[in-house]
Amino acid sequence: MQSKKHAALTLLKAVGLISAAPMMVIVVYTAMGRLALDHAIIALLAITSATTFFIHPYLSNISALTDYVKKLAQDKKPEEPDLSFLNNLEELSLAVEELHKSWENRRNQLEAAVAENKIVIEVLPDALFILDKDQRIVRTNGMARHTFGHRILHRKLEEILPVTDLINAVENVRQVRDIEFHLNEGNIKREYVAKVTKFPANSPSYTDTIVTLHDLTEVKQIRRMRADFVANASHEMKTPLASIIGLIETLQTSAKDDLEARAEFLKIMGEQAYRMKTLIEDLLSLSKIEADTSTPETKVDIVKILDDAKMHCEWAAKQKNVNIVIDVKSEIPKLMGDQNQLSQVFINLIQNAIKYGYADSDVRVEAKISRKLPLELSEKYDKAIEVSVIDSSEGIASEHIPRLTERFYRVDAGRTKKLGGTGLGLAIVKHTLNRHNGHLQVQSTIGKGSAFNVFLPIKDEFVVESLATPTPIAEEAADI
Repeated sequence: MQSKKHAALTLLKAVGLISAAPMMVIVVYTAMGRLALDHAIIALLAITSATTFFIHPYLSNISALTDYVKKLAQDKKPEEPDLSFLNNLEELSLAVEELHKSWENRRNQLEAAVAENKIVIEVLPDALFILDKDQRIVRTNGMARHTFGHRILHRKLEEILPVTDLINAVENVRQVRDIEFHLNEGNIKREYVAKVTKFPANSPSYTDTIVTLHDLTEVKQIRRMRADFVANASHEMKTPLASIIGLIETLQTSAKDDLEARAEFLKIMGEQAYRMKTLIEDLLSLSKIEADTSTPETKVDIVKILDDAKMHCEWAAKQKNVNIVIDVKSEIPKLMGDQNQLSQVFINLIQNAIKYGYADSDVRVEAKISRKLPLELSEKYDKAIEVSVIDSSEGIASEHIPRLTERFYRVDAGRTKKLGGTGLGLAIVKHTLNRHNGHLQVQSTIGKGSAFNVFLPIKDEFVVESLATPTPIAEEAADI
């Protein structure tokens, strides 16, 4: 309504302004008696009507142009105005056309930039929180929602991250600050570094502070593992080396002419040298497995691998009068794998069963197709080859089972060393199975024995032919 009144008033002013000169002439002529009054009135009406008729379209075009410019200023998306009566003003028409194209291009660029920024923020590997002046979360990204839940918007940061140092940093930050802290998630201690950044003043979006969280948990675990690994490896090498050096010094001095002592010392030195050789071989094997992240591309026969592993372990089994029994309960298909690495997995497991099992007992190796998979595999695969190595032994206490695959971890360190173990065998098993997308599951009953269950998932495209011939295994073992 207001715009119509304004348009009418504008039209009236324009008509009055344009008609003013001829009207003054008519009034003067009428006053001088040269023009009759009725003729003067008719002339005034004719001038007003003609002026209104010709000027109205132009004023409508100018009004449309004004409205168009206002909408552009308000960042709306108006249609290009109809300037048909202003087309004779070619420069104005071209200027409006250029303005419209420029505005459209700039708007499209801004929309694309905003969309790209949103995508970049959303896929950042670090959790991101954008806070207002009250420390309320006004925006997050995918990692933040994945880590801390989807209902964190509009909540205060201290509700999500109740860390005093972090909250103090957010309250007092001037430019950028880094804060390290940890959060306890159940039994897991997660470590983070937070980067707190003050947003420039007068932000139109009311953004005050940006907080990003980088998860250091895995990095620090790897650092600790490396430090522990170097310390353990050094210790494992130091003991036999010290023993060999001591025996050599004894042979060179007090026992130089003692033939009996020489024979005994040489035997001990040989055992210690073999222990170092085994340790180095296991370290090299573990390093090679960890370095090889490629997907195996060769079809392997698990039943044949088990047969070869049995043959490899026969001599050790005879020393304790242990009988290795392989029982293939269903047709086992070939699958993609690394034959040497998988051979070492089953050799390690069978040798462990012999080492830590009772003398005069059986070690059973059962192979079958299983559809009852561990949780780690069940979400991705429907079935797997399950190979179980079952012994009769003292068993393993439940508190030790989660740590069995850690490097150099031993349930009974003295017994393991006495039996010639390095503490790396099950670590080799774990890393090999990781490369094959497999899983190791350990079950044990004190006083009865243990079962080490290997799951190797079957992908339908890899299943080739079935083999059902029972058979046996081979290489250096893991240590419990």
